[in-house]
Amino acid sequence: MLVFSYRRELEQVWQGWFTVVCFTAVITLAALANLASTALTISIQKDWIVSLTGDNRGQLAGMNAAVWRLDQIISISALLFMGQVMTWASHVIGYGFILRWSLVSLLVESLFLSRIFQLVPQLAVKPQQQTGALPRKATGGCEHSR
Repeated sequence: MLVFSYRRELEQVWQGWFTVVCFTAVITLAALANLASTALTISIQKDWIVSLTGDNRGQLAGMNAAVWRLDQIISISALLFMGQVMTWASHVIGYGFILRWSLVSLLVESLFLSRIFQLVPQLAVKPQQQTGALPRKATGGCEHSR
């Protein structure tokens, strides 16, 4: 939001190179945020849902489908909504709304995840998974990390 709002002023610093630095920082932060979001999604879908459903494969399939549907509906709705905000208001208002929404949702999501983690004790225990690694004897005492 700030880079687009003050673009003309930024282009006058360092013969325009400060704008490049700002866009690089924005892209890097967006990539890190995407990585963190993917890690959270994987941890919830791979660990938490499996822990909550236990050995019930039908319930696991149902919860995975529900999470996927919810994710898709929210993704599509968010794009449509933000497109309307940026079309009818302005890009700066849209960027400000996204900023505020992200901060508030981060706080609310963190509170909910923390509460769920406290209420369901089996989430604190990571289940043992088959990694396909050979026993220590078969590898000659050397284990390879992945």
